[in-house]
Amino acid sequence: MSVFRRLNVWQWSWLAVTIVSFISLGLIYPLTIVHQTNPGRDAFREVLLRELQSEKCIPYISRPLAELPEPASTSSGVDCSAIYFSRRADGQDIHPYSITVYDSKESARKLRRLCGLIALYGCLTLAASALLYFVSLSLVRFMRRSNSI
Repeated sequence: MSVFRRLNVWQWSWLAVTIVSFISLGLIYPLTIVHQTNPGRDAFREVLLRELQSEKCIPYISRPLAELPEPASTSSGVDCSAIYFSRRADGQDIHPYSITVYDSKESARKLRRLCGLIALYGCLTLAASALLYFVSLSLVRFMRRSNSI
């Protein structure tokens, strides 16, 4: 006899709610968190693009990071600090640096974050579902005992 044939109406309801909540909270919600717009990141990417197109920043694009001094940040204009700090934050000294390298690092970062959030929210959803199941099962058993007395 199949396990699914032995389920009663309450267990089918619990299973359906668990599946729907896992899909919505464990999969879709993390996707919306990771892929939401970030104005700061978009603005940084625009500054990075401007710096990558500037002739002033060619050394920051093509030379090893260890050879480069930290640029003095200015509030306006091209100062190559976006390239420098982006390369330093990556942890790998890839040169020549390009927007393709930056975008691939950002995609990898988003994927790592997505996997972590799916694991977290998926486990929390399944744990909450299991807790609901066992509390309900205990409640049903308690009510059966109290009715038989």
